[in-house]
Amino acid sequence: MRELTFAETTEVSGGVAHGFFDSLSGAVVGCVTGAAEGMIIGGIHGGDGGGLIGIGSIGQLVGLIVPTIQGAITGTVLGAAFGLKDAEPVIANWINQVGAGTAGQQYTH
Repeated sequence: MRELTFAETTEVSGGVAHGFFDSLSGAVVGCVTGAAEGMIIGGIHGGDGGGLIGIGSIGQLVGLIVPTIQGAITGTVLGAAFGLKDAEPVIANWINQVGAGTAGQQYTH
């Protein structure tokens, strides 16, 4: 088995980032955006299930923290794999869906 060249590695790696700084900047923007969007979703729906004696504060707290961490991790991986230029449309689409309240919904025509 031989070692792949850099050009061959970029063809089979699955990512399309154009260098280290493109990947790094995409990861930073993806992390911040993912954390913010996760916090929004968690803040809205964190305590939907109620809780002990009708108080959803524990559910709200967990529902705020977990999606924030999950969004940060997902955004970091997405930004690092695709780079800033290719991750921007995906991030913009996600922000528009969350802002409109349609994130995660299936559209029927």
